[in-house]
Amino acid sequence: MKKINLSEREKKFVLGPLQMLVSSILFATMNYTAKLASEDFSGSEVAFFRLLFGVVTVLMLSLAGVVNISSSNKRLLVARGVFGGSAVLLLFIGIANGTLTNSVVLNNTHPIFAALIAILVLKEKITAKMTISILIAWVGIIVLVRPDMSSINYADMLSLASGVLGGFAIVSVRQLRKRNESAWTIFFYFCSFGLIASLIFAIPTWKWPNPMQYALLLITGFLGMLAQVMMTSAYKYCKAAVGGVLSMSTCVFTALLGILFLNEALSVHEVIGAALIVSSSVLILVADKG
Repeated sequence: MKKINLSEREKKFVLGPLQMLVSSILFATMNYTAKLASEDFSGSEVAFFRLLFGVVTVLMLSLAGVVNISSSNKRLLVARGVFGGSAVLLLFIGIANGTLTNSVVLNNTHPIFAALIAILVLKEKITAKMTISILIAWVGIIVLVRPDMSSINYADMLSLASGVLGGFAIVSVRQLRKRNESAWTIFFYFCSFGLIASLIFAIPTWKWPNPMQYALLLITGFLGMLAQVMMTSAYKYCKAAVGGVLSMSTCVFTALLGILFLNEALSVHEVIGAALIVSSSVLILVADKG
């Protein structure tokens, strides 16, 4: 078989933007299965199993010598773990107690916060094209789901808070990847801190799953682990703003899952919103081509 040799630019695209888009598809699927699981369990318990899967998997790979989770970047890893783990916990509680679309769209404000943090803290340069793309993506999400912000509820507030924390988590990931930190190490810290927080909140309403429920929770955990590792890896090859905007396509994929599996009709405003988000992704890729 002929070996395919990719140029540096092609490798950057495959390992950066393309990998980020695949992770968005996996995240959307995970959100869907988490919503199904939350019909029988609290959001914190669903989050616990989702993160437990990640911790157990990484520990097994580490004991087998497949991955190495030792690191000298403890401070950044702890920051990533606290911010990212808390964000996932709040998102799952939001999904369990609110609507899937509102929870996902409010959580997906994290690219906006990540871009702002990157500008203020990391002094990253954001071009005019990137700024316009971020604005278009945000408008697209609002048009897609039309959240009623005048009567925002408890679940929506938690989902929005998860977006803020997610912004800090993304910036931490970006810095860790710049230092060539392993995606598995970053993922392990994220899962470990989130696991502890989720267990604390889950204990008061804990329910033991039956075999079918275990399967659904394990699927949620597997999808979350795969999506998270791919997202973490992708941030090494694209800027915080670029990866953030591309990750917002999770909202589009979530809407598609609703159409395919929940018999949801796609209205005109949803088509327009999806088109705006996809267009913003194309614009951000063009802006980042150098």
